[in-house]
Amino acid sequence: MNDVTIDRPEETPLPTRIAALAASVVTLVGVVALATYGGIFGSGAGGARLELAGRAVVEVEGERRMLDGGTHDLAEGATVELVDGSGVVRLPGGSSVELRSSRGVADDSHLLVDAVPVLLAGDALVETGDRALRLEAAGTTFGVDADSAARLAASTGASVATYRGGVAVASGGRTLAGGVPALRQAAVPGTGLVPRRPDPIAIAPEPDPWDRRHLGDAIELSVQLDRRSAGFTASVRGDSVSTAGVLRVALTELAAEPAVNRGALDDGRSPGEHLIGVGIALLADGGTFEERWQAALGFRDDGADWGIVALDGGVTRGPLLDLLDRAVDRSPILFASLPVGTGVDPTALDAPPPPAPTDPDRPPPDENPPPPDPDDPSPSPTPLPRTTEPLEPITDPVLEPLEPITDPVLEPLEPITDPVDDLLGGILEPVSSSGGGEPLAPATDPVEEVVDVAGGTAGGELGGS
Repeated sequence: MNDVTIDRPEETPLPTRIAALAASVVTLVGVVALATYGGIFGSGAGGARLELAGRAVVEVEGERRMLDGGTHDLAEGATVELVDGSGVVRLPGGSSVELRSSRGVADDSHLLVDAVPVLLAGDALVETGDRALRLEAAGTTFGVDADSAARLAASTGASVATYRGGVAVASGGRTLAGGVPALRQAAVPGTGLVPRRPDPIAIAPEPDPWDRRHLGDAIELSVQLDRRSAGFTASVRGDSVSTAGVLRVALTELAAEPAVNRGALDDGRSPGEHLIGVGIALLADGGTFEERWQAALGFRDDGADWGIVALDGGVTRGPLLDLLDRAVDRSPILFASLPVGTGVDPTALDAPPPPAPTDPDRPPPDENPPPPDPDDPSPSPTPLPRTTEPLEPITDPVLEPLEPITDPVLEPLEPITDPVDDLLGGILEPVSSSGGGEPLAPATDPVEEVVDVAGGTAGGELGGS
């Protein structure tokens, strides 16, 4: 019987086998951990992703992890709390929810990533793409329209401020009719406490960074419009002109707008306020001028800044400032030198004439004077006769050539010095021109001579009177 030789592999040393087993155990634990955290470090079931610029605490099923920067996939049901900096949660469908750490009294942003995301606390900037997005905050449901941007806040209540597009609001079975359009805001302080209508979006003196990002141009425009309003009001202030007349002269574009009249503008607003409102209405989109004008003033009365009013009407900065600057530049001309040589009819200002000046020391006239006394011997005043004949003796010398008067100027000055000597002699005392001899003629002689030369008959009449 033949012997069969069987080759046996070399046995792996025991330490090597133990090390391989340990590596397998570690790999298995890692796989379990990834499954447990449902995509925080892998592919999340919901397809959400966190782009972090700061630090955030992510929690899934009671397990908390601190993340420091970077991009991380999120599982459905995960919560994200920003503790420093900011982060953006990218959702399926192209929407995003930006979170940030605490600002002042606001809490850190805290978001539940779910089929319907829930803002648990703090602020969130929501931007949608081609699809709308529904969120919840403090018992209120917000439906953000497609292609919209809005700032949400959650604490004991909830609020929304819409930058672009629109947001539907519902709470406790009640809805806000019309929702919250762009450049408006609404607050729901408690479940079911839905306001009747939204308010204009409020811009703080130190604007929110998100407000500045989306409304920066309107915020700066508000400052510029407030300055022009104050400057225009200061330049035209006075009771002698009406705001309607001021605007019609300063803005020639109003010639075809009869709605701008004294009655419509007599509402307590300053000329500058009306200037901005009319300027926006002239450039705004849609409707008639009067409709645009009333919409602008109504939004302003509700509390909107002028830059927000302009943006709401689709008015851009450049054309509006050009229009207003022309009016402001004309105001010093109109009201500093209007009465003299401006070429503007003062009656166009639609202002009542000022009252006639009165003498404060003179008593007012008696409205019921007593009848004349027939026994009074004093004669009644006789009115002076009126004549239409020209004053020929007086006007003739004016119409005649002034040759006799100008001739002495062209002749040597000797004849002029004699009347001066005569005048001085008549005023002071009789003095001879050579120290002796005859006294000089009276000082009145040269006057009569001049009158005789200039006036002819008039000189004779004056001399004989």
